[in-house]
Order: sequence, then structure tokens, then C-alpha cells
Amino acid sequence: MALEDLFNSIPTKTVSEVRSIIDKKVRDEYTILDVRQPQEYEKAHIPGSVLIPLGELMDRANELDSENTTLVYCRSGSRSLSATGLLIGMKFKDVYTMEGGINAWNGLKATGQPEIRMLVFPQGASLSELIAIAYSMEEGSKRFYSGVRDLISETKGKDIFAELIKAEDKHKESIVRFYGEVLNKALSFDEFEQLVATELNIKSGSIMESGLSVDDTLLWARGHSLSDILDISMSFEANSYEVYLLMAQKAQNDINRSFFMNIANEELSHLRKMATLIDSQ
Repeated sequence: MALEDLFNSIPTKTVSEVRSIIDKKVRDEYTILDVRQPQEYEKAHIPGSVLIPLGELMDRANELDSENTTLVYCRSGSRSLSATGLLIGMKFKDVYTMEGGINAWNGLKATGQPEIRMLVFPQGASLSELIAIAYSMEEGSKRFYSGVRDLISETKGKDIFAELIKAEDKHKESIVRFYGEVLNKALSFDEFEQLVATELNIKSGSIMESGLSVDDTLLWARGHSLSDILDISMSFEANSYEVYLLMAQKAQNDINRSFFMNIANEELSHLRKMATLIDSQ
């Protein structure tokens, strides 16, 4: 099983296609969802859009009509891709991300955005496969955050990415320890790395949340602003949150379920810290 095979592209609509839907459908048949922060929404938003920040979406999705066509947007398209994937996972019928976000809606077409895909677990994925996937993505995220910390100059940004690097290491240690408990056998990091390579046929850490290549995304980050990098990083944390929620659902006892939920809640905390930093820009 190759890790890349578990990622599918998220359904998207161009600005023109979104305008066409708005023009042709009755207002009660569609929802325009803004997943940015309140401060961003206040500066500019699409008329009639509903504001639910990405970090709150899992808790507030019941405020939306899952039978409607749902058109999701953010600033440049990163957060809305993750939000769309989350809504698809919650069985929303007809949901799309708006390509380019509010930047494109305002006529400022965002270009060069890495293609974000959403993790789709194969039917019947084993617990060991899920754990190997999670470990590989934690290592990939650590590599990305380490590279970004060296690229940016803002002190607040460096501090939050340094915190995220430590969190990824903590998660990796927890995953290896947990897997050893599942097997009733303590594993070294080298032994676990070999297991990941065997399970996924991929070098651990080359792919992170959202199905992005670490190296390609670091190349994209060069020359982009802290806001751009935070925007796409929030999508990683949202996808990671969903990964651990799914693993909690697949857990076969309360101890395992609690373990995965704790990591999921930590990912949600990271997401909200990034949102706070965006608010301060």
C-alpha cells in the first residue's frame, strides 16, 4: 500500500462556477461557508456567507444543512480544502471548495498554491496501517515545520513553529510506545521506521497531512508570507485532527480510544493557536 494512494483530490469550483451556482439556485438550496477567522470575515466576505472558522467546524457542522450545496471558501483556498474534506467525511451531499478563496473573488487570483488532497482510508484498514500512516505524517509535518521556522523572520511565527516541532516529536514517541503496547513488544525508533516502510512502501516523513510532499511544499513556502504559511499549515492540522478522530473510532477499547482522542485534541489546540496568530497579523 502506497501512502500517496490514500489521498484523493477535493472537489473544487472556480469563482465563475460559484457565481453561476449562486445565480441559478434558489437561496435556500445552497450555503456559502466562510472558514476564516472573524477578523478576516469583518474585513471582507461574500454577501450571505456563514462564518464558521475551520477550528470550530467539527463542533458546529450541525448548524449547516448537509442536503444543501455547500460552497466553502477561505483566504486563498488552503483552509477551505480541508474544511470541504471534513464536511465530505461528515456525509455532506454536495460540497465544494472555491478555488483561490476570497482573493480570487476580489479579482486577485492566488497562484502557485500546492494541491491539497484529503486522506481517504481504505476499507478495512488495520490498526497497524493507521498507526503507520499517522507516524509518517507526524514526521513529515515535523520536517515541514522545521524548514519553515528557518525561513520566516517573525518572532511569533518562529515560536509557534518551534512549539509545533516539539509536539510532533511528542506524538511520534507516543505512537511508537502505543504500537509497542499493541504488540506487547517495545520497539526502537529504527525498528518502527522499518515497520512504516514495510506497511506503506514509502520513506517515513516524505508525505505530510493533506497528501503534500514535504520537499515540494517547502519550496512553495520560500518567498511566501507568514500568513500564507499559516493558512496552509492550518489545513494540515485540521486533516491530522480528522486522522486521529478516525483512529479513535476504530479503537477496540476505551484505553486505545482515549489515546487517539488525546492526540486529536492536541491537534485541535494547535489549529486554534494558529488561528490566534492569524488574528494578530
